[in-house]
Amino acid sequence: MTTPTQQSFSDYELAAWTAKAAGYERWYAPITSNAIMPIFGVIGAQLTAKRFLDICTGTGHVAGAASSRGADAVGIDFADAMLAIARTNYPMVRFQKGDAEDLPFADESFDAAANCFGMMHLPNPEKALGEVFRVLKFGGRFTFTNWLPPSVGFDLFLIIDEAVREFGNLNVNLPPAPPAFRFGDAQEAVAVLGSIGFEEITFDRKSIFWRPARPGDVLDLIQESTVRAPMLIERQTPAARARIEQAIVQQVEALRSGGVIELRFPYLLVGAEKLRSSSH
Repeated sequence: MTTPTQQSFSDYELAAWTAKAAGYERWYAPITSNAIMPIFGVIGAQLTAKRFLDICTGTGHVAGAASSRGADAVGIDFADAMLAIARTNYPMVRFQKGDAEDLPFADESFDAAANCFGMMHLPNPEKALGEVFRVLKFGGRFTFTNWLPPSVGFDLFLIIDEAVREFGNLNVNLPPAPPAFRFGDAQEAVAVLGSIGFEEITFDRKSIFWRPARPGDVLDLIQESTVRAPMLIERQTPAARARIEQAIVQQVEALRSGGVIELRFPYLLVGAEKLRSSSH
């Protein structure tokens, strides 16, 4: 049974991704798509004839890339607006609406599955992982990615955090949400996957680098393609918000070197295998 906290989180996530699907495709998808090849490296680069499930598919790039490598790929997401873009991007791939915590597939129906930066958007990730375990065949592999916290050098999140701390208030009233960086903690990820029944668990820390054309692109990315950060900024006083946005632009410009601005997006890449029929 869904708790009121979980329901409110799911509701605002759905509303946000419905409104921001086009912005996500423009700004964030080109960044997150850099994790596709590492994901396939964990699953196994040879995907021909494999049944592949892309969970929280968004605008479809992981499923599309798997299909181009010969997989029978399916992408699932809860936002119709995201799925509409995914179907336009990859008309040969089957995309369907569904809940990551209640997958509409039979037991042992997929050879591999992936979740590219979607874990932080799930109200009950343990339930979602249990569903992945259920739909994977024996020997099936699963991989997911999760951003690492600002403390390890995530430039964008660190810049936002510092700007709000200096000119605003981090304790504004936001809808409740699960910890965004929980599954960026390798120890936590391994423990939870192991409790579900996964084995042969691996992890690796990697980074994506984004080069915005101008410092102001960062504000557009935040506003148009993310959920929590713009809520945090919008709930400041008008004067504080203006100073926060100015500080973000200035800090991004300060990263310029040799005429180029480069922001680092570090993430955890986790892989696991289903080698038994039921969870522990």
